[in-house]
Amino acid sequence: MKCPKCKSDNIQKYQVIHEQGTSNINLGSNTVGGGVGFGGGLRGGVGLGRTGTSGKSQTIIAEKTKPPGNDMYTASGGLLVFVIFIAIIFYVTLKDVDTYRISVWLSLIVGVYFISKVLNRDQAEYERQYQEWLKKWYCNKCGNSFLGK
Repeated sequence: MKCPKCKSDNIQKYQVIHEQGTSNINLGSNTVGGGVGFGGGLRGGVGLGRTGTSGKSQTIIAEKTKPPGNDMYTASGGLLVFVIFIAIIFYVTLKDVDTYRISVWLSLIVGVYFISKVLNRDQAEYERQYQEWLKKWYCNKCGNSFLGK
């Protein structure tokens, strides 16, 4: 296969570029220190410390070729939890009023139904974008991105 723009065969799949340009970092160090003082007698002390950091390092091209995120699915899931939380608060605070209790349950059912529809739509869109990403190629000569096999 060749780049459709410049006909170069110097091409790579997005997935390969992303994986090669992404590194996980996990660093740590231990420190020991000691001290002696003479104010008001001989005194000493020892200190221990541990530091650590972890994260991810990426090249610019690896960031550019990252797989699609599923941010909308996460946001919709958060909204679902929020709706349930609000319904519980209303149910507890308005528990002695029957019409409010009924309206809270109806609102919860309708809200969960619509949010589940949104979650399913978001997941389907993510799957479509991810499958397209798996077919994307990058030309190292001209920088063109294109869909391949």
